[in-house]
Amino acid sequence: MRARPLLRLYPREWRERYGDELEALVGPGPLTLPVALDLLRGAVDAHLHPELATPALVAAGGGTIPLLPRTPRMRAGVLLLAVLLGLLAFGLAQPNPVLPIILPIGAHASSASIAQARYPTLPIRASIEKNGIAAVFLARGPQSAVVVSTRAATLGWMDAGGGASIGTAATDEHPMTFGVTSGANNENQWITISGTVIAPVASVALLYPDGSREVLPLHDGAFLWFETRPDGLLPPLPSEIVGSDAAGNELARVPLRPGN
Repeated sequence: MRARPLLRLYPREWRERYGDELEALVGPGPLTLPVALDLLRGAVDAHLHPELATPALVAAGGGTIPLLPRTPRMRAGVLLLAVLLGLLAFGLAQPNPVLPIILPIGAHASSASIAQARYPTLPIRASIEKNGIAAVFLARGPQSAVVVSTRAATLGWMDAGGGASIGTAATDEHPMTFGVTSGANNENQWITISGTVIAPVASVALLYPDGSREVLPLHDGAFLWFETRPDGLLPPLPSEIVGSDAAGNELARVPLRPGN
């Protein structure tokens, strides 16, 4: 960010009197965060004290009388400006600076829109949301992708990772294909199992070390399993994936491990 957009936040009288001098002082290059915050604080102060840049009459008993006295409307405008500047300062202070007051409405409306923006040529086949984290599975032929996003209270859905892979599409010889992905951020850890099937596979199930079994829903030949915990401590994970036909006969049983 450069100085000129921030200088426009100052009152017109102030800019006419000090603008050129201040712009020359900070220089034409990008501003550091401390300098930008100083300019923002200065803009608030200039609105709170317009007499510093406004012509005034000398009073008979001493002091000055501003020619443009502050009105309730002016005070309300100053308060609104202070709130907006505070939001701007908050955005600039983030690890990856953002400007929350100018984000387009709907830019982070859903996890699906984030996934589709990353991979516009792949259709969404399945999605799951848990604990404010969503996984979206996209696939067409041998190409597939899983996009994980997190939901922030103020900024909506934000891309948290995931990626695309080019593998082997389901065929008559191998009617079930799948992949395992995992990831983590500062607060969450997650793992996904996703894939596609064609006939004669009619159902997909996960087997756990304790002998339990979890049948996965199929969405037009695609499936997605997603597990996450806010504390990062995942529960026991499945050890095998099984594909069966409509009669319940196993057609494939594959051990699960990251990188499948």
